[in-house]
Amino acid sequence: MKKDGSSDIKNRFVYVNENLRNIVNDAVLNWKGEDLVNPATSTITVKFIAYVPDTTPDGSVVQLVGDMNGWNGEDMVKEGNVWTITKQLESNTYYEFKLRLKNESNAWAYPEGNETGGYEDNRALILNDDATIVILKVHSWENM
Repeated sequence: MKKDGSSDIKNRFVYVNENLRNIVNDAVLNWKGEDLVNPATSTITVKFIAYVPDTTPDGSVVQLVGDMNGWNGEDMVKEGNVWTITKQLESNTYYEFKLRLKNESNAWAYPEGNETGGYEDNRALILNDDATIVILKVHSWENM
């Protein structure tokens, strides 16, 4: 459930590499139907690492967009075959986010898509105090 108790959170997972899917050891803030609690938070350094599809056009810039930046895209940095960005976030805090390709004329022209190129829900993340790396696999870019 989201921190405010408003809805359920889907199951979460990360890709450790392009073929291996692992469970995330993350925090549960509240249980549906129970009194809401506000857990203690601390500032932690989180590195996002994203694998993007081979169909990503040369010269593209991948952006992180979500609660942590007011849904304003932040450019990620290409490091070899992955894109990265390091953020200072609060532990035990619910974040929604998505990756997209930077596009000046329409910021949401090319958000990350599902395995068939269609719509993909926002990602959800709740980190505990020792979680520092989030590895993501982008299946496709919508509208490409």
